[in-house]
Amino acid sequence: PLPLSLTTSGPWQVTFFYSRNNASAGGKPQTFLASICRADSGIPGIPGAPLRGFYMSYIEVPLTTPGGTETGSTIVDTDRDPLGNIYMAWSRTATTPAQITFSSSNFLVGQLASINTMTCFQPNGALAISGLYPAPTLMCGPSPLGFLVGSVNYQCRIPGVNEPSHYPLAHTTPYMTEELLPMPSMTYDFSSVETVQMNNIDYVLIGTTTGEILKAISTGGRGIFEVQLVDTLRRPITTMTMRNNILDVTAQGQGAIGSQVIQVDPFDCSRFSTCDACVNQRASNPIVDIVQHPYCGWCVYLGQCTTTVTCRSISSVPTGAPVSFSRNTTSCPRVANISPQHVDVRVSTSITLTVSNFLLQPSNTYQCQFPDTPGASPVLATAAISGRASIFTCASPTGDTGGKDFSERNVEVVNVNQNRVLLRTSIVKLILYDCNFVTRCDVCADGQLQCAWCPYDSSCHDRNFTCEGRTENCPAISQITPQGVSLDIDTTISITAAYFTPLRPGSSDRYECSIFSLDGALSQNVSATLSGNTLTCVQLPLLPGFVTATNGSQELLISPVFNGYVYYDASNPRIITGYNCQLTGKDGCSLCIGQSLFVECAWCRVSRQCTVTTCPMGMSERSKTECPPANINGIAPAHGPAQGGTLVTVSGVNFGFQPMDLQGVTFNGQPCAVQMFSVSMGIQCRTPSLARSTPGTFPAEVSTRINGLDSKGSGGRFEFRPTTVDSASPSRVITNGRPLVTIRGNYLLFAGRMTSVKIGTLDCTQVSINNTVIQCRSPGGAAPTQTTLEVSIDNFRYTRPFTITADPTIEQPARTRAIVAGGVNVVFTGTNLDVPLVKQATFTYRETNISNETQKVVACTSDGPTRLLCQTPAVASPGIVATISLNLDSFARPQFSQLTYESTPVFFQQNYVLTDTVAMQVLTVNGTNVTSGQLMGSDYVVRIGDGECGDITLQPNRLTCSPPSSQPPGMAVNGSLSLTIQAGNFFFKVGTVTYRSLGSSTTNVALIAGPVGGVVVLLIIVLLVVYLRYRRRESTHSSQMKTLLMQMDSIEATVASECRSAFADLQTNLGDLGITEESSFEALPFWTFDDYATKLLFPHNALVPLPMKVVMSDVHLSQYRDVLKRFEKRLLLDKKFLIPFLQTLETQKKFMMVDRVFVASLLMVAFQDNIYYATEVLKILLTALIRNSSGKNPKLLLRRTESIAEKLLTNWLSYCLHDYIKSEVGTSLFMLFHAMKTHIEREAVDAVTGEARNSLSEEKLLRDKVDCVEILCYAVPSLDQQDQRYTVRLLSCDSVSQAKEKVLDAMYKTSPVSMRPPFDSTVLSIVSRTGTSSIELHDIDNSTVPADVQRLNTMGHYKVQAGMTFTLTEKGQGTLTHVKDHRTVQFPKNSSAEVQRSLSEETGKVWHLTKPQDPGEAQAANGGRSGGQAKLVSEVYLTRLLSAKKTLQTYVDGLFKVVFCSENGKVPAAIKYLFDFIDQQASEMGISDPDVVQTWKNNSVPLRFWINIIKNPEFVLDIHKTATVDNCLSVIAQAFMDSCSVSEMRLTKDSPSTKLLYAKEVKDSYRLQIRGYYSDIRNMSSISETEMQSMMHAASRTHAHSDVLPKETAVHELLTYASKFADEISDTLEEDNRSGLVKVFESLLTEASDLNQHGGGANGANLSHAV
Repeated sequence: PLPLSLTTSGPWQVTFFYSRNNASAGGKPQTFLASICRADSGIPGIPGAPLRGFYMSYIEVPLTTPGGTETGSTIVDTDRDPLGNIYMAWSRTATTPAQITFSSSNFLVGQLASINTMTCFQPNGALAISGLYPAPTLMCGPSPLGFLVGSVNYQCRIPGVNEPSHYPLAHTTPYMTEELLPMPSMTYDFSSVETVQMNNIDYVLIGTTTGEILKAISTGGRGIFEVQLVDTLRRPITTMTMRNNILDVTAQGQGAIGSQVIQVDPFDCSRFSTCDACVNQRASNPIVDIVQHPYCGWCVYLGQCTTTVTCRSISSVPTGAPVSFSRNTTSCPRVANISPQHVDVRVSTSITLTVSNFLLQPSNTYQCQFPDTPGASPVLATAAISGRASIFTCASPTGDTGGKDFSERNVEVVNVNQNRVLLRTSIVKLILYDCNFVTRCDVCADGQLQCAWCPYDSSCHDRNFTCEGRTENCPAISQITPQGVSLDIDTTISITAAYFTPLRPGSSDRYECSIFSLDGALSQNVSATLSGNTLTCVQLPLLPGFVTATNGSQELLISPVFNGYVYYDASNPRIITGYNCQLTGKDGCSLCIGQSLFVECAWCRVSRQCTVTTCPMGMSERSKTECPPANINGIAPAHGPAQGGTLVTVSGVNFGFQPMDLQGVTFNGQPCAVQMFSVSMGIQCRTPSLARSTPGTFPAEVSTRINGLDSKGSGGRFEFRPTTVDSASPSRVITNGRPLVTIRGNYLLFAGRMTSVKIGTLDCTQVSINNTVIQCRSPGGAAPTQTTLEVSIDNFRYTRPFTITADPTIEQPARTRAIVAGGVNVVFTGTNLDVPLVKQATFTYRETNISNETQKVVACTSDGPTRLLCQTPAVASPGIVATISLNLDSFARPQFSQLTYESTPVFFQQNYVLTDTVAMQVLTVNGTNVTSGQLMGSDYVVRIGDGECGDITLQPNRLTCSPPSSQPPGMAVNGSLSLTIQAGNFFFKVGTVTYRSLGSSTTNVALIAGPVGGVVVLLIIVLLVVYLRYRRRESTHSSQMKTLLMQMDSIEATVASECRSAFADLQTNLGDLGITEESSFEALPFWTFDDYATKLLFPHNALVPLPMKVVMSDVHLSQYRDVLKRFEKRLLLDKKFLIPFLQTLETQKKFMMVDRVFVASLLMVAFQDNIYYATEVLKILLTALIRNSSGKNPKLLLRRTESIAEKLLTNWLSYCLHDYIKSEVGTSLFMLFHAMKTHIEREAVDAVTGEARNSLSEEKLLRDKVDCVEILCYAVPSLDQQDQRYTVRLLSCDSVSQAKEKVLDAMYKTSPVSMRPPFDSTVLSIVSRTGTSSIELHDIDNSTVPADVQRLNTMGHYKVQAGMTFTLTEKGQGTLTHVKDHRTVQFPKNSSAEVQRSLSEETGKVWHLTKPQDPGEAQAANGGRSGGQAKLVSEVYLTRLLSAKKTLQTYVDGLFKVVFCSENGKVPAAIKYLFDFIDQQASEMGISDPDVVQTWKNNSVPLRFWINIIKNPEFVLDIHKTATVDNCLSVIAQAFMDSCSVSEMRLTKDSPSTKLLYAKEVKDSYRLQIRGYYSDIRNMSSISETEMQSMMHAASRTHAHSDVLPKETAVHELLTYASKFADEISDTLEEDNRSGLVKVFESLLTEASDLNQHGGGANGANLSHAV
């Protein structure tokens, strides 16, 4: 077997691979992963039952590979990397290749854990376990010792044979490993595998049976990227082990040679000879590019490529040396400089190499060698250190340059001791030169070369060469006059220069001037004469081709020529300008005269031509002052906004000769800002801004001043247009939506040169524009933000706030069926659904007997931000299935679930008679297919005349609704109104409804008169009266029965409506509150540790603690503080005093319960800089408490806080678990609180009673039916900051204070509650539609309806509608500001509920949603004769508890999981330490009942600490907890308490709802999790006292020196207690033979008393007994 260490859940202890010949596989070997329990301690579910043998928990799983290697081959070796990934080497057979497979250990663990063979231990008779062979059915006895096999009893056995169940249980479903290294073409047979890891990259080293060592590179099992052959030992490899980057390989012995261990370097870094090769290694696989191998790098100190360990093992690296190990090319050694760099190839010269990133070793010998210089031998180099650089000096090589003037050569530095090249020049090269091959004077004589110039034969030689006129300088031109030549006339140019070569008398020496174009295409030589330092070029007309530019001028090069050699200085070329007057002045006088700087051109006024000669009749102008005034030809563009800023080009002539000649350009007397002046192109300027009252068309005027003379010219027309933008819509878009943005205004077309629309910094692409409308396409892709939309037309600007929201999130619609008639709403839920402009749904389906698909696009409407309504189209027949896809502003959503069409409803015609002015009547219409197409009551509209029937409920063959109580308006025919039903496009006229008045049916009785006798008439009259009275009583009784029945039907409909609503909440996805940790909060609002500790240690005193206050002189105060220090060090820190001191206090009758709690908190503050000492004191006190409780009921121990020890335990846990709360529990606690608060505020909450429609607490469940709708509004900080808008979701039934609280939450959602403005100092106002004023809102004001019991004003009272804006400001001030220090601000009223209670006290009784009833009203409401509406029993609303539970379940589970989490050893050390201490005490006390021990643990941590934190999250988080939230948290805390109980809960239907609500979770999940939690803690390694002491000391350093919880104050309070009970404490110490401590104690008390008497007395700090 191959051992494999795996951590698994359950009892598994040993896990291993093994292979065996499997009969089911044809006798071929097969590999299995097996696990076995090393030491079973008992059978789960049967306490105290031992196991007989190790096989009861054995399980094995067959392994398989993608290539089928597992059958016929065996796994020969495995290895794990540090992350737990497992590499498996499989042997090769004749039919299968060798293979490397991979698996994550997590998968293997999960596979084993999922096969729970322990179920066979349950005494349930026959038990079938699927997937196991050979015995899928086991027989299990009724007791742990059920079957006797031999002399051993077993729990289970295989039926039919006398075989115990410990036969290996093999699962038939194999575990599939991942193929990592397919080698079908390789002939290797693997024998071993070893892995090492660096930088998340695995080196997989594979040994073979033929002695090869293969190296593969893998990244966490995601594929092999490279395979290399490391070595060949030619003997089978049995094992491989990596030690210190060296592979120890065990090779099998052969013949007389035994097995050997051979060391192999698998990385072979030394094969890279240079730093660049070392750090730039790449894998050979072209698919995946690993930039660097993880192990090799350049060791600067060794100057070679090594592994990290090898390089860093060097301990003698000099101080200040360069980085010793590098895997970056920037740290490679480099030759930074060579001096001199240019060396004569024929003379050996000393050169110096400056090298960076090189660690010089003085003991080594170095050489320079020149690898690309033929015949050059290595030369000795001297080495020295200069700062952080190394200096090498050696001699340059000699030879030749190969017939070239220059030749670059490499230089290498060699370590002679190692016979290895250390570095080679790369960027800087050595340059060898030969003077004889240099052909240019400026190169030969530039000073860098040791050469000289022979001017008469124009050649270069070394400085030792002798020639006539030898010089080391070339002609240096200093001036050229003039700097321009003309194409039209001859020009003489003078060149002034130093070092001209003199002409030899009688020789043929000559000078010339050479003029050539910049590209060298044209050249022209003219004769020249030399006089001193001046060379004169004479008779120089330019060739026509030299000046071809359109502006008539072109730059040319000029150089002197001596004896045919052109002296051209490449570093300082000389440029002159060539002119053509005809081309230069073609655009006017200014160009003709002004631009020809070096040639006099003349302007002929008559012919309007520019010439270098005189004009006919002498009409020429050669002076700048003689040019005509400016003439404007045109202005482009010709339109612009009145705000100016349009860049216009004013074209024309004679605008001056240079920018300073231009005095300005004006429009209507306003200056146009000049941007550019060009004699040839005109003037560019930006138009001025004109007042809106003066838009119009104006000419431009150009003013010039030339040589002191002013002139003006005007022309052209430019129109200033009154551009305006009135509106821009929409104001919101989604991130990836691209809707059309429409901007409306006037004079938008041709309004200026630059028209742009930007959303933030992104361009809105223009689609169309006319004079009144601009349309552009929103860019899309921007992150959600608040930004602006800006329209700019030159200087015209229009901006407005613009919002980019996140893309909508859309859930699958609940509707999956529709009716053939269409028109019913498919409701999509999600977020931001009201933002897109274009909202369309495409229904795609196939009609019957039609092959092509039909698509119908319908427009959708938003019902707020969370609902999108799309009406279904009509189709031809039932049975058609359509798919739906959405398009939201080009943001396409994929197809949603299918929609199946069903038959349209059918209703039966019928006429109805109702009683007028009677409420709660019911109207029932019979039919078929009433619920077809998933129709609901909200899909139907039932009209009676112009009125509607409400509270519609459906059954498959009936529709029931509540008609108007009195006859609605409408056209009546014969006193009857029409009754119609509509659902989508379906419309049906049912019949008529007639309203009749309630009362007697008076019958007009005609008096019978006639000639009948008086007696007969009288008898008839009597009988008739009796009959009529009888009929009237019958009619009244019948009417009353009808009314009662209608009321019962109404109650039934109301109950049905409430039940259906609750059922919908339970069955639909209402649990998604859209709350994540990152979505709304920058950081969780944790209190600081000091605030946290204050709230837990002193929870009822908001002012605790403050520094100790004493009334003493400075001298006495200093002495008193010295007494406190000695009292602490000599007595409190001595357990021989402290323990009797505390025990004595607890025995005093005047030492009350509040004193015990207070002293325990003082002890924690006093010892917060020595928490380990506090731990020792706590253990002593707990031990004494446990001993004293031995004679009582032990389960009551630690249940209450009746002693100093119990409170000190709570305080100790508070300190020790603070970091764990912040890192692990805090997030889940906050998420639960925020989810609960959000869910409660979704529906109505009574601000006075705290009752809520969404609640976990029956006590705070709102039982009245409240009409309440959501209103989406906005909030701004002030009227001046309306661009900062916050979305607020209000309810129409919210009171003003509730609305204010929601506005505060929206505006300061990222701020802790204590940093927000105080609630009662703020004013909520509605901003007017103009945005310039606001109206204040109050819970009770002049608009409140007068009554004995006043109702609070609501949003509905103020008729608040969606889209309205609120502002929230401080009373008497402007914009709200954050509170900078929460300790300086008092919060007398922090919530709307507190405000309502305050109002109730100030103004008498108030009510919000539930009006208090007097007895008479209560009787009427419950069936009295006053006619009120009957009230439902409260139990009807209990389903709301289930709805709230479902919504919050994820968050409750998440909190439970982190509180009782034992995965990966996350249990806090303090809890493990405390539980071990409790186990030890129970063992010493002889307590063997596990329920007692668990009860102690429950009482000490979960019930004592965690329940307190769960019920009071405000101790940890800076939040505000309402009474409704507090009641809900109490329900969850109750569930936690029930989960910790060791006794079974006996619940009935009459049990409290707080216990019933989570009973299933407690029984099926939470209790099991807590048992596992305790079991895991018990199995964890114990924490030694040394480890605990180290952790406590670290915590003490963190919490010491607190300003909020001053230690001095705590010691002072403890001294006060000691002085109060001084005699009793002394007596106790005397009884314990502590006379020395008594003296110290009494001495300190005497000193403290004297100081109090002489110093004025000490006032106790605010750590007072008020606690």
